[in-house]
Amino acid sequence: MMTTDYSTLRILIVDDQAHVRTYVRGILGGMGIEHITEANDGRAALAALRQPDRVFDLALVDLKMADLDGVETIREMARVHARCAVAILSVEDEHVIDAAGVLAKMQGLRFLGAIQKPLTSEKLEPLLLRVVGDAVPATPELPGIAPVEIREAFERHEMFFNYDPQINIRSGECESAQALIRWAHPQRGVLGLEAFQAFVDRAPEHAKRLASLVLGEAVTACGAWQQGGHAVGVSIPLSPRVFDHVTFTEEIEAIASHHRVVPAAITFELSAHHLPGRQVALIDIATRLRLKGFRLAISEFGSGHTTMDLLQDVPFSELKLDRLIVDGCVTDKKKRAVVEASLALSARLRLRSVAVGVANRDEWNLLADLGCEAAQGPFLARPASADDFEVWITRWMMSAGVRR
Repeated sequence: MMTTDYSTLRILIVDDQAHVRTYVRGILGGMGIEHITEANDGRAALAALRQPDRVFDLALVDLKMADLDGVETIREMARVHARCAVAILSVEDEHVIDAAGVLAKMQGLRFLGAIQKPLTSEKLEPLLLRVVGDAVPATPELPGIAPVEIREAFERHEMFFNYDPQINIRSGECESAQALIRWAHPQRGVLGLEAFQAFVDRAPEHAKRLASLVLGEAVTACGAWQQGGHAVGVSIPLSPRVFDHVTFTEEIEAIASHHRVVPAAITFELSAHHLPGRQVALIDIATRLRLKGFRLAISEFGSGHTTMDLLQDVPFSELKLDRLIVDGCVTDKKKRAVVEASLALSARLRLRSVAVGVANRDEWNLLADLGCEAAQGPFLARPASADDFEVWITRWMMSAGVRR
């Protein structure tokens, strides 16, 4: 397991049993974590989250509590726009825990996964690696984001990009990098795309401007890498709003041509959570993108509600396994079954398979054994700026990469 400094993490323990909170505090302390807050029920947790001077990176929430149970607590955390990541710590049946996790994610929380009690540092470390690897500090969420804030963000150049490497599991070579947009908000801190995408999409002019920014920055970075001698592509998440613009394919083709990047080096990612309901426009633009040589990935696969019809109708070239099913798939039989089924489906449909959120060597080795083609996650590298990524890839390619 990689050695990582967790001392700056701020953890909220939500459990109505004092001895459990003491035990969890001891585990966290043994991992170098000192910034710990205890809440003896859901109401106390919500009170802590509402305090403007309290910021948390991760909340460990028990499900079965006497007053406000874990499901109610998660619901209320979503209602107050909690920015911290959430993990469930429980002794309940795995199907109950999984259902609670689905609810957390559907309500917009950064759900990292679940841990069966008793907690151990080995069980906790993959989740902490993801908290650290996300590189988006938890900040208090103010109610809503006004259009003027988004406009000022563009004017002040507050948006910036990090790139998360994708490694070929068989060869160890870096094949691509996922573009991750961040917003350095002057009051709210650094926000990931999931925190403001919905607000941007409500205003067509902002949605179009953000799409242009993402495309321009990501393709520019890819062009620079390739001119520097690195045959590395770029993977770009797309908002469903791009399907409102029938000229999108021509726009991206012009951008790629300007930076001398061949279409095959650019992959567009469509979230499995956003696909249903936009079939006609989706198939129209997706088909034209593929005709022009671009690649198309379905991301967050395995935890959304993707229909088989869309997998048949949309010309995807890549399937990305959601980090929620990758995390813990070595020991969790249900997650392993979903991973195996997803990889089998990917192979049958002749789609390139990519596992997201790989946190340790055991997960890497299992994915290799199951035939997964590529992976990204904190076990391999942290997201970095375009310039730092180019430095990193030079060192990576000079080394032996990942050996089993």
